[in-house]
Amino acid sequence: MFAKKRPTKNTSVSRCTRCSAEICLKTDPKYSDYECEKGATRYYKRVKLAEETEERLNRLVEREETEQVKMTDLEARTLETKRELVIEDGLDEIRTRNARIERNGNAMKEKLKVLTQWDATQLAPEDEEIAKRAFRIYNTSTETNSRPLPMLSFERTNKRKKDAPFALGIKRR
Repeated sequence: MFAKKRPTKNTSVSRCTRCSAEICLKTDPKYSDYECEKGATRYYKRVKLAEETEERLNRLVEREETEQVKMTDLEARTLETKRELVIEDGLDEIRTRNARIERNGNAMKEKLKVLTQWDATQLAPEDEEIAKRAFRIYNTSTETNSRPLPMLSFERTNKRKKDAPFALGIKRR
């Protein structure tokens, strides 16, 4: 009578366990589903299934986006805290350096006060005496012209060499 339809690559043929009727199902690779060709009816619609899977995918995408936003916020916060720590370390270094300078500055001011007081009392008479000697030498040399002013010489002088064993720390007996 009717020619039997041969199953193809995308079609599967089976029989009902109750009535032994032939059931043909065709696979649908686009939606990862199947279509009933003959002998069966669907309990649910494919559109509803597609909507549910789409909703699931949308929820997953939203969840991933929120997680990604959370991670970027966390990274930004960690970078900000690192920057703050570096700034605080720099400020601490500056504070300690300023405190050290303040302490050393106060000590230096005290030393300078002591030195200036000592200089004023001790060096003034010595300077005056040295100036008088220099002017006296200058005045006598210009008046008499007999002896010239003492000049500094930068000639090389030979020094006596040290004894080698003594320089090495070897004692003689």
